Formats: sequence, structure tokens, C-alpha cells
Amino acid sequence: MQKKYIILLMTIFFIPINLYSNTFYIGDNYEFKSPNELYLANNKKTITIADGDTIYIANAEYIGQSSLAVWKANNLLIQGIDGRPTMIADGKYIMQKGIWVASGNNIRVENIKFSGARVPDKNGCGIRLDGDGLNLKNCVFFDNQNGILTSNSYKGDVLIENCEFDNGGAGDGYSHNMY
Repeated sequence: MQKKYIILLMTIFFIPINLYSNTFYIGDNYEFKSPNELYLANNKKTITIADGDTIYIANAEYIGQSSLAVWKANNLLIQGIDGRPTMIADGKYIMQKGIWVASGNNIRVENIKFSGARVPDKNGCGIRLDGDGLNLKNCVFFDNQNGILTSNSYKGDVLIENCEFDNGGAGDGYSHNMY
């Protein structure tokens, strides 16, 4: 009997489990209609996106301001569902950087398309990685000045699986699909 309690205590104290992670849904049929709406609610503290949360984005085109977001929490999973949602900048950008800014660590993005990122300094990104670590899977980066641009912290890993980069650059020789 005592052995069971010791195993239980070891499990509680030594295995990190986030019992309070949240799942957020974005799309016309959900509370948050766009990535930007969820981002703004988090900024205003009407909701909290916390470490380990999951964000599902329904397949649609999110155009201009509605596509923009800064993801600050660590270990997020952000995943397109019911097809591949498309973030279209349409002349808009956030923090002078692009469509999304990943400032949290170890963010995973799956099944999302980023298109049309442009900023005045010609470094507009589909995703700007300001945190440490990014995992991309089944994403598309099309017609951006930069597909992915990092802050070069030399911490964390960037893993890119089954992603497509096309028509990137500002035409100046200084912008890239991945940098």
C-alpha cells in the first residue's frame, strides 16, 4: 500500500502535466472570428493564452488586420483545421514585422498558409520568430518578403517539415524565404 503512495507522489511531482491548458477555436462558427480577435482579447486580458494551450483555426481566408497576431505563450500548438486556413496580409502588418510574430518559445504551427507579408523595411515575414524554437509542419509561405525571419538568439531549434516556400523576396537581393 505504501509503495502505491510513493509512486503516486513521484508521478505528481516529477512528471510535468498541465491540467489547466485551454483550447481556443477561431473561425466564423466560434467565439473568436480571427487570429487578430483572439490576440486582442489576450492583450486586453479578457482571456489568457497560457503556456501549453492549443489554438485551432478553421479553414478560411483571414485578410488584412484579421490575419495578424503575436503569440507570446510558450509551447503553443496552432493548427489549421478543416483544410488549410490562409493568412493574407493585404498591406497590413504587426509590430513592423509581418503577419505573425512568435515571441513565445517552442511554438508549433501546422497546416497554415501565409501570404503577402510586406513592411516598409522590406523584411515582411509570414512568421517572425522572436522566441526560441519553432516547429512548422505542412505550412505554405507564398509571396512574402521573407517567409520566416528569426531574431538569431541561437537558442532553440527550428524544425520545418513538409512546408512550401514560393515567390519570396522583395526583389532587392537581401530578403529570403528563410533567414
